[in-house]
Amino acid sequence: MLSGITFDLVGNGTLAFSNDTTTASTSEIDALSVIDATGTATTLSLAGTFTSLGTIEVTGTQASLAIPITADGAIPGSLINQGQIIVDQGDTLTISGGTVFDPGTILVDGGIATITGTLAGPGNFGVGGSDTVVVNGGTLSDTIGYFGVGNANGSGTLLVEGGGTLITGGTTAFADINATGSGHVAAAAVSGSTWISNGQIIVGDTGSGFLDINNFGRVNAGTNSVDIGNQTAGSGTLSLESGGTLLADDLSIDNDTSLCASGTLTVTDGTVQVVVLTENANGVVNVGSDGSVSVNSAVIGASGTGAALTMTGGEFAAVGMIIADDMFSTGTVTVYGGTLTSTEELNIGGEGNGLLTVNSGGSLVAGGARDQLLREFSLLGQRLAVGQRRPRDRRGAGSRQLRHRGRDCGGGWHARRDCDRHLRHRRIPGRHRFRYRQRRRVLHVGRAAGHRQRRQRLDAGGERRHDDHHLCR
Repeated sequence: MLSGITFDLVGNGTLAFSNDTTTASTSEIDALSVIDATGTATTLSLAGTFTSLGTIEVTGTQASLAIPITADGAIPGSLINQGQIIVDQGDTLTISGGTVFDPGTILVDGGIATITGTLAGPGNFGVGGSDTVVVNGGTLSDTIGYFGVGNANGSGTLLVEGGGTLITGGTTAFADINATGSGHVAAAAVSGSTWISNGQIIVGDTGSGFLDINNFGRVNAGTNSVDIGNQTAGSGTLSLESGGTLLADDLSIDNDTSLCASGTLTVTDGTVQVVVLTENANGVVNVGSDGSVSVNSAVIGASGTGAALTMTGGEFAAVGMIIADDMFSTGTVTVYGGTLTSTEELNIGGEGNGLLTVNSGGSLVAGGARDQLLREFSLLGQRLAVGQRRPRDRRGAGSRQLRHRGRDCGGGWHARRDCDRHLRHRRIPGRHRFRYRQRRRVLHVGRAAGHRQRRQRLDAGGERRHDDHHLCR
């Protein structure tokens, strides 16, 4: 081990370490040692295993440091960073080949850090063991290997801030925010910055994971999926506030086929735009006063029991929505405030037990261009109104009065035929249940014939997996 030594790399200087000890007395530096690259084309060449407990820094004006990692005979190439790596403003760090284990603290402070080549093993690029990676106004790119925050029995923290950019993923690579073991937490925050993922993002795979998008930060997964709570024992939380944005193709909440994971999506003040949103048994979606969720197809309660969507404000807009899709599944949607919109189809209780409650502060809009109608459904206290406008309550508080297209149907439950449309009602103590049918089904409550065909129309954009019912054991 080299102790208390400072290496200055200037110009196009090269420093090499290898395990055969021919170019250095050892392949390890202690916590007091520093490798300082100030030159415009410097190289730190690592053959075999190199361990750094000290500081590797790129400083100066337009400084550049390349760290190629190669095998040394039978010894695989690897960098074990138990110290810190710092890339200053305007400077560049490139790590290629080998494996980056235990990355310690990597601070990209206005510079550019790039991970290229074939990175194998548990690291690829991992932030674990209470390590921290900070991208502050710079760019960190790992487009080949796996990118992990947290690990087995180890916490990890990722901060992308100050207008920084994080680029991860490739054709087979994904990003995983996950820590297992008692008391360990994996957390990532994108604040006023951008995370571009060219692969899947998992928040809480088999352990806990947190992702916070705030201060107009942006996470863009493109045509890839974001999974919150992915496998058994996985627990994920994704939150958006202060104008944060999430873009993805598929957003799954409790993605575990055995329904033993849990996931929470909270949109307090931000925007979520995805093609498909699927929420299983232990999934929770909360939309706050300034939150906005826009999807093509939404399923609340795809399988299992306990899925819930709660709105206290904002908007949740879908082209089609199913509440409680599969047999034995449950789904609960409660609108205390804001607007829930389904522009083409709203199915409550597809093959399961679905419940939709719209309180006095919220509204529900359903309909479609094919029907040439805009229907608004709102539950005002004990009163249900159906039509193009909210009628005034003529019967007083506590009454249950149904109106259709602004016409009074009376205070009881009636059957009505109007322009080939059927409005059927049956009174069940303590509940509002109704079925609205017409030539093209727009709103369905309960199990209705033709559900499979309607679901196929909802899923015209792609296939959807139907898992068998499982129980956590």
